[in-house]
Amino acid sequence: MSEMPMPSARVNNDIVALMPTLRVFARRFAKTDTDVNDLVQESICRALASIDQFKTGTSLQSWMFTITRNRFCTNYAQRTRESCGSVTDVACYEIAALPSHDWVMRSGDVEKALKKIGNAEREAILLVAAEIFYEEAAISCHCKLGTIKSRVSRGRLHLANLLGDDTVVSASSLS
Repeated sequence: MSEMPMPSARVNNDIVALMPTLRVFARRFAKTDTDVNDLVQESICRALASIDQFKTGTSLQSWMFTITRNRFCTNYAQRTRESCGSVTDVACYEIAALPSHDWVMRSGDVEKALKKIGNAEREAILLVAAEIFYEEAAISCHCKLGTIKSRVSRGRLHLANLLGDDTVVSASSLS
């Protein structure tokens, strides 16, 4: 393992004198004080490790700013490549929305089932599904309010049966 070259006392003092300026410069990249201090510390460590590459007579401040910027870019690239969290398998992620093709297929099944139920029940269900009030649906179908409610209830049960949905229970079967 090679030893780190010892910086001259003058360069060492100049680096210490640059620390407040480096913090201000690092603030462009990092928002929290902790991140700023970490970036400045990493930059100083890099500079001291590469002090033999510094050419006397050039601007130490520019050299340190370049190291700080490059250190930030390297850290940023590493953060964007690394995944956050513990989920490593894409199959574990929840799907934000169900695939639409399932609904398209289901709507076709509903249309076929609607054709198989009686006209009165179908008309009542379609009116209520179109957000028509029961009272208005009864007037439209030339029947009483109770009749339209019965037609909708029976129609729902028939549709559920035809579609294989066992979760719909008849009100009469509850008692």
